[in-house]
Amino acid sequence: MRVRKRRIKEKAFQHIYQNTVGGVLLFYDDMDRLVYCTAFAVTARKYQAQVLAFSLMYDHTHSSVRLEDPFKLGDFVRDYTSIYAMEFNRDIGRHGPLFQCAYGNAPKVGAKAIRTNVAYIDNNAVEKQLCVKAEEYRWNLIAYLDSPHPFSKKIDRGHASRRLLRSLKRVEAFSKSNAHLTYPILRSLFDGLTEEEKEQLTDFILLTYLPLDKEERMSLYGSFENMLTAINSNTGSEYDIKEDFDTCPHTIYRELLQACQHSSFATNPKSLLVLPPAEKKSIAFSLQQKTGASHYQLKKFLGL
Repeated sequence: MRVRKRRIKEKAFQHIYQNTVGGVLLFYDDMDRLVYCTAFAVTARKYQAQVLAFSLMYDHTHSSVRLEDPFKLGDFVRDYTSIYAMEFNRDIGRHGPLFQCAYGNAPKVGAKAIRTNVAYIDNNAVEKQLCVKAEEYRWNLIAYLDSPHPFSKKIDRGHASRRLLRSLKRVEAFSKSNAHLTYPILRSLFDGLTEEEKEQLTDFILLTYLPLDKEERMSLYGSFENMLTAINSNTGSEYDIKEDFDTCPHTIYRELLQACQHSSFATNPKSLLVLPPAEKKSIAFSLQQKTGASHYQLKKFLGL
């Protein structure tokens, strides 16, 4: 089998696209996403990477990255994906690889090509009908370029609960020591918080670890408002990376997760991945009846 040679260009931003082995889902809840985001952020710091765009979808990820040493791209990708796969597997007792060995990458040179690619990455959630405008999606991180608390109420440290204040200090300490957040750490950080406080803490974690280079982003558009106008008027395009496109809206995965929450299948839907095949098939039949999900979508959701 012929292996395609990586396209590496000096000073180019690399669009990195990743999918999973067998197409299983990468993210079942916000805790999964927080583990991934913090692992990616500390790895970006390690490699002195400029991150221009970033987006987490249910079954794949996108980022636009420029490394200090462009020939360490493979090492960079290997490091953060290895961290996430290890944490993901350990959390549910899963074994084996999570990400496909081959990741997609395409160098982007010149302001026009870079802006087009940024719009494409930012609008992935819009294309999958997870939001109406790109800035409404928490997991492309662009709302944090304009506000420290875009999806929650501003934290008043003078009146915040002791539990929340303790969690904020711990997050700051972990970030300062360049440590990603593991599942046990995250569960202890969120334990005992109200729903409002959980949203505040999520915003705080993402802002504290934020990998996006705001200065570089603004240099492309001039202002945050100009950036939103450009992104919302042009969804962008990607011709250089072959993706495994799922043409159906990703709202079906939200429906499947909600169906699990209202059933006795599992307290953690991700743990369904390690069930015996016969049990998975039984659950798949039930979920299909509740949601109308296709066989392909159930296969990805349950790891069939």
